[in-house]
Amino acid sequence: MPRLFDLDRYDSCLTSDHGLYCVLRVDLFADESNRLMNQIKEYSAYAAKHYNYTNIDRGVCITQTCKEFIKGRDLEKDIERNQVIEECLNTTMFKQYGLQANVTEIYNCDRHDDKVQIDDTDWIVAGVIAALVFLVLLGTLYDVMHNKISVSKNNMNNEEYYLLMNFSLRKNWNDLVSDESTDPRRNRLKGLRGVRSITNCLMILAHVAFINSAGFMDSPHAVEKTYESFQYHLLYNGLLIVQVFFLMSAFLQSYLMHLRSEVAPFQWSELPIIMFARWWRLSPTYAVLLAFSGTWLRHLGAGPLWRLYVGDSVVAQCRRYWPHHLLYINNYVADDTACQLQTWHIAVDMQLFVVTMLVYMCTRGRGRGWHLALGLLLLVGLLGPPLHVWLQDLQALAMVTPESLVTYFGILVMSVLIALPFYLVVEAPLAGLLLSLLGHTQKTNTKQNKEKIS
Repeated sequence: MPRLFDLDRYDSCLTSDHGLYCVLRVDLFADESNRLMNQIKEYSAYAAKHYNYTNIDRGVCITQTCKEFIKGRDLEKDIERNQVIEECLNTTMFKQYGLQANVTEIYNCDRHDDKVQIDDTDWIVAGVIAALVFLVLLGTLYDVMHNKISVSKNNMNNEEYYLLMNFSLRKNWNDLVSDESTDPRRNRLKGLRGVRSITNCLMILAHVAFINSAGFMDSPHAVEKTYESFQYHLLYNGLLIVQVFFLMSAFLQSYLMHLRSEVAPFQWSELPIIMFARWWRLSPTYAVLLAFSGTWLRHLGAGPLWRLYVGDSVVAQCRRYWPHHLLYINNYVADDTACQLQTWHIAVDMQLFVVTMLVYMCTRGRGRGWHLALGLLLLVGLLGPPLHVWLQDLQALAMVTPESLVTYFGILVMSVLIALPFYLVVEAPLAGLLLSLLGHTQKTNTKQNKEKIS
């Protein structure tokens, strides 16, 4: 059976002045009586656990591996270059396996003299990052010089000092690890930090496993064997872990809103401020990450797969779709499958935050209106997914199959229509809202009972 992935030597190919290296996809076919082809089709038909071996990926040095097929043709012209590649691979496959090959897609071609140029956008981003690093160093140094807490507190009234201290690594670290709260009701929520830490570790573990299983690999059969191991089932169903974040986020949002409403009810005039505060808390660091991904990331490496997985995917899409990311609607862009794909849940969480705020403001978080709103959300959560699957003609389960791992963003391509729209993940946030309502109601009833007894 032909190897699913194979790469010619990239460095030795491009040392030649006229070196040309192409990464491409090939479809295999043969007569119906061909025994090997029938075996390949039969094995590939079990897509839940097996790769599709009728489609193979190759990295080919055209000027070395296929030089006898060039025959004076101009490799700068796409048509003539494609003819050379097709003749070369078709002949090779037929000699080795008795199969025929059809080149269906050429991902990219690299030449000896190709270089990635640094453009104006790169320099602008570099300047912004350098300025931020300078502010961080300056703020940290200033904080260290004023190492006494009393001095820091006395100077907090100084606006310039306050702004500069926001860039201090020391101050931000202390704020991050601080667990002090004057409200004992907030201290009861400390246990959620442990849950968040555990789920964060699981998410990182899942993404590392996906990256190691993605793209070209030496032993795809080893990946196929993982589908028979129970521990890998937890990783391949990792989308369920994200639901824990949605549940906690909705619970904390509703719970804290109930606490705040005890002091003073929310006003509609506060809604824009609350929305902006939420956006501003997430967006600065996210914007820097997007800017780096769309500029300097493409300069950090090279190789036969670098353009396929980074330059023509991550970098290109971050440059094109960065406004959608900063508006947190990137989960609705079907073509955005590589730029910061792991942040889709942030967009969903932001949208759920907006919906929850609007529902809470309309119903004040109490009474029949609040219960009716929760009932409507439950109805959306129950009817939305099956209707969406039916209307979009999708599979009901977004499975992580070996074929979806051929590209590391294939998981998102596979699930972009079924797992990412916020109205398909309403159940977990709704559970969080119900838990917060239950907890707040019990506290209120307990307090009222104590007052009656006293």
